[in-house]
Amino acid sequence: MNEETIRTMQGRQVKFGSPNGIKTLGTIVKINISKCKIRQDEDRNSRPIGTIWNVPFNLIYPADGNEVVIQQPVKKDLTDWWILDHEHEIHILMSIYNGLSPECLSCDGEASMSHVRTQRAKLERKLRAVFVLLDLTLDEGETYDCFDRLNKLKEAKTQTQEVKNG
Repeated sequence: MNEETIRTMQGRQVKFGSPNGIKTLGTIVKINISKCKIRQDEDRNSRPIGTIWNVPFNLIYPADGNEVVIQQPVKKDLTDWWILDHEHEIHILMSIYNGLSPECLSCDGEASMSHVRTQRAKLERKLRAVFVLLDLTLDEGETYDCFDRLNKLKEAKTQTQEVKNG
């Protein structure tokens, strides 16, 4: 989804909620990587009007129908050349995602909650910075897949060089 599309979606009235449950009228306030922030425009159970909800794309519908309004941005097809060219960034992403694991963040349960929150915030800022650098977002699974492909490519390259040097 490009920047222009995002700007046109902000401020649009939509309905949100589970497919089989209550749908609530709201206005898109902000569009993030995987979810939208939506301001509630009508009463919903005990939540007052104006409550901000963080809603996944697949639970957002037009205000007048049932089709999905926003699709999650499509990931780029990563070629072997792209993976080899971005080896350093892939290693950084691996390090950040490993640091975000619960065991690592909490030091196996020994760290205070304020330490955990501070570390998580630092790592998430670094993650966003790498995404800006790459002009691409990769979730944890995609990063591990890229890392595996990178290792296989490097291994194949080493074997090819060994055969040539023979």
